Amino acid sequence: MRTRGFVVAIILCVVASAGAFAQELTRASASDSCAGFTLRVLGEGLTKRANVQFTITIVPAKGSNITITGTAPVKPTEKGEFGGTFTRNWSDYKITLKDSYTLRGKARLATGTEKVVPINFALKTLSCKLTSNACLSTSSLAVLTQGTAVTAYVPNGAWSTLTTGLQVVPLEGGGTVASVPTTNVVNSCSSNSATGVTVCTANNTDVYLLKGSALTNTLTSGADAFASFSGGSCMNCGVAINNLTNTAVLAIGISTSPSQSGLQFLDLATNTFQTPVASNYIISEDVVWDQNRNLILSPGESGSYDIFQTSPSLVEYSNVVGGILDSGGEDCTTGIALAADEFTGSLYITDLTQAKFSVGTWSGAGQFQSFSEFIPFAAGTSGIAVSPGSQLAVVAGEFGGNQFGVVQLPSASGAGIPAVVDYVAAALPNTPDGQVWQQGLDPHTVTAYVGPTSKIAYALLANGAGIPPTYLAIVDMQALMNAPRVAGSHNIDPTYDLLVTGVVKYIATF
Repeated sequence: MRTRGFVVAIILCVVASAGAFAQELTRASASDSCAGFTLRVLGEGLTKRANVQFTITIVPAKGSNITITGTAPVKPTEKGEFGGTFTRNWSDYKITLKDSYTLRGKARLATGTEKVVPINFALKTLSCKLTSNACLSTSSLAVLTQGTAVTAYVPNGAWSTLTTGLQVVPLEGGGTVASVPTTNVVNSCSSNSATGVTVCTANNTDVYLLKGSALTNTLTSGADAFASFSGGSCMNCGVAINNLTNTAVLAIGISTSPSQSGLQFLDLATNTFQTPVASNYIISEDVVWDQNRNLILSPGESGSYDIFQTSPSLVEYSNVVGGILDSGGEDCTTGIALAADEFTGSLYITDLTQAKFSVGTWSGAGQFQSFSEFIPFAAGTSGIAVSPGSQLAVVAGEFGGNQFGVVQLPSASGAGIPAVVDYVAAALPNTPDGQVWQQGLDPHTVTAYVGPTSKIAYALLANGAGIPPTYLAIVDMQALMNAPRVAGSHNIDPTYDLLVTGVVKYIATF
């Protein structure tokens, strides 16, 4: 069985008398936090208690297998069935199986012989719902989720400004805003919610490691040149984290690269850098690390949508689709990926499950979609972020403007040309101090997350066009999609108060 990039193989060994066996693999309790799964084994024809020994192997599309073993006790019931459960918790995966199919397994009889019997599943489709900050683009903002607490890391600077330091801003779970001074200008942060560590990059070669609001270490990247973009230049340009491997990837400038840019990996367990990797095409302003498929997406301003395969070896694949691709985003549960087309109202959308990789190139099912309501955005469609597992993505401009949008992505992949299902455009209200919202600078002050308590998909945006951000806007994306619209358009009715209705909430950063 292979769905959404995984294979599940089940082998059962039962020490008991002869009988038939059935098994289910179901969700663990009612949790939506991707915390684990429950295995239930049912037997018929057994006359006494038995222990069911099992092995489950999760086989990712690329990368190392995950093997889990355990024993479930089986007891007789009035119906002659036997039941037992075994629950295993993970930080980033949850298995669900739907529909009906049959695998083959082995039952070990009391005599010591083995008999092959069918293992009947009531469920089939394997899916993974990611943690609230997995599979996000580099961008400027980071979101750290620890239990019910959610914290944002907000750089004071950008590629084209000189303000140092950053703000640590509680979004959920209480706490107060804290300022973290830094020697150089911070442009991007990314957090690993499994370890509580946040990594921030400076415009030079500084890399700052934080735990909470404490700056714990300063490292030096291998950048040796400035990478240039439409919104500025940088040596360290952004950072994203793979939660599963506890590894960060930095977008950096490399003097020997054909594009003057590339990637560098940082092992956060040892704080050691790997050798920088040159990119044939200019690196994306916001790369995305799909940790399920071991792919780094890098749609760049040269019009090439590059993909770096990270396992079993690092390989760059290019696909020149055109446009001025400004940032990347992906729903990693489906493999539907996006790129913003700067200075237009368009997005490029593609299905990675249909991607075909050849020597140095890739191709697949994709298209540019135009959204007339997005054309008025400052600099057009620039920053994007998909809230993990929600099929909802935020789209924003840059360098000013108060307009933004939300798009609904398809919930399934694997066939046809993907297309946005629905979308809305809106204007952020004036901030609590009466100022018109001005969207921040590069590398895009926008990200997304899922509330650990509410399970709501939120967009997170910061203002500050040329100045340090003063407010964060938290947007309930589904509530915005449900809001009344101007007849005949995808614009939200301007008389609908986004603050009063709770669709938008502001939090001060100082």
